[in-house]
Amino acid sequence: MGALISAPISAGATCLGGCGAILCGKCLESGTISSNKAAHILLLWLQVFAAVLSLLASTNPEHWLGAPCEQLGTVGVCVCHLDSDPATCFSSQVAYRVTAAVVALFVLLVLLACSGCVQGAAKSYVVLRFFVVLLLGFVFLFVPNSVFDVFGEVAGATSAIFLGAQAVLVIDLAYTWNESWYTKAVMARRARPGSGGGPT
Repeated sequence: MGALISAPISAGATCLGGCGAILCGKCLESGTISSNKAAHILLLWLQVFAAVLSLLASTNPEHWLGAPCEQLGTVGVCVCHLDSDPATCFSSQVAYRVTAAVVALFVLLVLLACSGCVQGAAKSYVVLRFFVVLLLGFVFLFVPNSVFDVFGEVAGATSAIFLGAQAVLVIDLAYTWNESWYTKAVMARRARPGSGGGPT
């Protein structure tokens, strides 16, 4: 009697498991964008996603990591239980891990772009990128804290270079935008009837 019940359930689970895997695979490979502007906006949203995820994950991580860390002992981020200030240790280590996941994804995208896969790296597998951040963040929970302590120090030092480069880009954008609007204003003034054809 048990075989009569378990056989259809087993067959259904096998079928549904395969269908579920195919569905998940199709969802992860979905999302292709066509323009460069959309690719830039996607990267911006990926950074926003990572920042929000880092903020949420580092807010009271002892609460959601408490039970797993009791089972795992001193593996990865669970070493923070032994720290003199476990709340600060957990918060900083979880934030480092999410940030490292995003950095790893961006490094992978740069390597793909440099190896000749520019279109694929920039415009394909949009949904998968967000899942990669989640997956790497989870996997990094099992990596020793010392790795992410070094990552935090390197990230802190290189952020000054990044801020300098970002300031140059913002200033360049402001000058370009100002020049564009000034040119348009001069052209509009020249096109206006009765303006004499030149700027005043």
